[in-house]
Amino acid sequence: MFISDALSRAYLPDSNDKLIDDELDISYIEKQLPISSRKIAEIKDATEADENLRKLSSVVVSGWPNSKEMLPDDIQSYWNFRDEITVIDGLLYKSQRIFIPKSLQREMLVKLHEAHLGIVKTKQRAREILFWRNMNSDIENFIKICSICNKFRKANCREPLKSHDIPSRPWTKLGADLLEFKGKHYLLCVDYYSKYPEITLLPSLSSVSTISAFKSMFAMHGVPSEVVSDNFKDFSHEWDFIHTTSSPRYAQSNGEAERYVQTIKDMFKKAEEGQSDIYISLMEYRASPIEGVGLSPAQLLFNRQLKTKLPMSTELLEPKAFGSKQKELMETSKTSKTLLRQNFETVTEFCARRNCPLQERR
Repeated sequence: MFISDALSRAYLPDSNDKLIDDELDISYIEKQLPISSRKIAEIKDATEADENLRKLSSVVVSGWPNSKEMLPDDIQSYWNFRDEITVIDGLLYKSQRIFIPKSLQREMLVKLHEAHLGIVKTKQRAREILFWRNMNSDIENFIKICSICNKFRKANCREPLKSHDIPSRPWTKLGADLLEFKGKHYLLCVDYYSKYPEITLLPSLSSVSTISAFKSMFAMHGVPSEVVSDNFKDFSHEWDFIHTTSSPRYAQSNGEAERYVQTIKDMFKKAEEGQSDIYISLMEYRASPIEGVGLSPAQLLFNRQLKTKLPMSTELLEPKAFGSKQKELMETSKTSKTLLRQNFETVTEFCARRNCPLQERR
């Protein structure tokens, strides 16, 4: 009691509440937006320099008027979602998505498309973390003129996929296949539930190297119940999982792995063409939401989102229990197959003396 009383009387001659408030603001924004202080300062400066966002910030801080017509014309479009907009230490947010000023939008488009994913997946990824007016159309226009994507655009012809049941939980059933690019060989495993791709460089094509790569993946994620591939039967007995053999004459009986072999190969080609990092492409793919499900492969497998090079709210990175998404995944799979049949021709049988155009293999 004596010590407490003595300390309470030894007050500071000058207290600066503003300094404390400033420190709290800085601490909060650094926790809210887990990116470098340099990037935070860059976004804040660009927001302040953006006339449109400066007006919007002023309205949010001072209070919205009673009607849309009382707003300046250039910020009336924000009226319908005004309750979602906040200002935190000079940065604007729409719910958990950060406003990107005009001067930084091009940079964000480049980062969003660094993995050269398609229009739908890129828009889903952007809508999760970023916001600016006309963002969807900007993404569409940016990808449509991407020379790398146009160069490696898929041919308008597909063989029908053989469907597989979707398991009720992650890492239960895997599709496995070997992938070759530029003389290097990789083991690719895809989780049938989360669509999360794991890829490992193989020092050789020996069974010892391949099984070692499997063991490394299993040590990280656990042993699956079933693996669909065209080899490794002895290994399955040792590690106690079911091995389902795919047909060597019909590789798409291992449809999930076969499809992802092409997807990952395309990533390698585009990364090489654009002189970008293949690991960034893989990271963005794993962090991009699956259409119809709204969660990324990482969220479905780990119950958390991946932190990437894009600015995003801390709340989006926190672990969450999403529960089984088996129903949504099955509906998405059905929709994808329907669209595939509508948008692509089915491969027909070849016959003698028929003229058939061929596409050069890349």
